[in-house]
Amino acid sequence: MKRTNSTLIRLPRLSEEKEKDVAGLSKDGIEERNLRSYNYGKRTAIPTLQDYILSPFNTTFKELALAEAIEKCGLDSEGILKDRHPYEKTFDGKKYVAIAYPSKRYDWTTVLSGIGTILNNVTSDNIDSIHREGVRKIEGDAYISVEYILGHMERLKKENMRRINDSSFVVNDADTDKKFPLDKKVEEMRVFFDTGIFKTINPKNANNYYLADSLKANIASFLNNFNKWNMGLYGIENEGLEQRVEKHGELSDGEGVRELFYPKSSKLSTGDIYKALVDYDESKKNIVGSTGDLQILKYLAFKETYESKRGGASITVDTETTVKKGKKGKTKIERIAKNGIKILREYHVYKSDDKVYVRANDIKGILKKLAEKTGLPKTEVKIDFFPPAPNYLIK
Repeated sequence: MKRTNSTLIRLPRLSEEKEKDVAGLSKDGIEERNLRSYNYGKRTAIPTLQDYILSPFNTTFKELALAEAIEKCGLDSEGILKDRHPYEKTFDGKKYVAIAYPSKRYDWTTVLSGIGTILNNVTSDNIDSIHREGVRKIEGDAYISVEYILGHMERLKKENMRRINDSSFVVNDADTDKKFPLDKKVEEMRVFFDTGIFKTINPKNANNYYLADSLKANIASFLNNFNKWNMGLYGIENEGLEQRVEKHGELSDGEGVRELFYPKSSKLSTGDIYKALVDYDESKKNIVGSTGDLQILKYLAFKETYESKRGGASITVDTETTVKKGKKGKTKIERIAKNGIKILREYHVYKSDDKVYVRANDIKGILKKLAEKTGLPKTEVKIDFFPPAPNYLIK
């Protein structure tokens, strides 16, 4: 085995039958070449760029930003930065910026579990002899005050929040302060196996970081094109696959290949589920498509029909009253996305003493739907390579 201290990382490219450089290769030979290119790009090229150039450089930048932020902004009693602070260096028209800042993390799963417990308690105690704060019994159903449930949701959010010091890194145009575009022409660069090299911030390392980031993006683009090409070989669509498809093969040197295509349902994150009910920009004071359902009920239930259109998307809110004097009704919230997809949610509502109540079971139902898979499942691809046995084991 030859020892080395560096390697030349190159951009692989997709080979197709019509190209001159594949002359003499069979269809299987072209497929093998592309599979080897994929394996190299995914398991060698990108990890090497990441481990020896990209991670050491941007991690060092972030550490410098944090150290300077502590010195200039200070820490509170919990060791959290009092303010955000940028650390910048400009080389060759590019501004390398790391920002250290105080941040918050939420345990959304615990928050949603707490909300579910509150709603379950409200519905299970729904008998006339039990009275709960913020709850009304209407014709056998439990209705909960919108402000009451929003208050508990905010409480649960605060109780399951932790504060941390965080950081970000970006390369901007020094003149426009917008993200500097990556170079699509970068096809190769030498990488030395020394993680210490890029822990030094200087013009040469900064430029090589930019080139490595560009090359990584170009390789990622190749991997994406390969996946499209490979699925096309088997007639597999990008979405709507009903069950996993597994293909096995052997390359010319005996290396085994397993190609696995499987459906992955798209689901909202737990944080997005919470926001779907609660999100609201207090500073703007207007209802838009991203406004949470409970906030919409708070401000628009029993009001005149509300419509808003923005950027090709729209939202309509309308309440049909079913009892005289408008005390009871059903609020329909209809959102239409830019792509024309329509989402309709309905809530039974009740109004008493200028407070809006919503049927607890309706909230439970919406939470359940939000947690379920949405849309057609996307096709995920996983390709494994299995090296052949050493020659001395082969008889």
